[in-house]
Amino acid sequence: MLYGKNGFWVQGIPQAADEALTDLNDRNEEIKGTAFTPDEGWVVVYGTNGFIRIGLPQDLEDALTDLRDEGSEIRQVAFAPDGSWVTLFGSSGYRHSELP
Repeated sequence: MLYGKNGFWVQGIPQAADEALTDLNDRNEEIKGTAFTPDEGWVVVYGTNGFIRIGLPQDLEDALTDLRDEGSEIRQVAFAPDGSWVTLFGSSGYRHSELP
């Protein structure tokens, strides 16, 4: 659960994700969101276009890297139970995984 600018409460998430959230909180970074894949990958989105991740699908990793390099504001990432994903950026932009 995220609250305020960078507050969080966690239980049962991977240790590395907990450590990433703690580090961002200690650095007073704005934590925008977290998302967890069905197979234990995860991403934390923070600041204007920062992200910390482990075990993401390569196409999402590429999309996030491209958005960061373009200077786009990464706003949110979400996963479906089948592992498909969507990321929101800017005021109304989005990218998503290939549809079946």
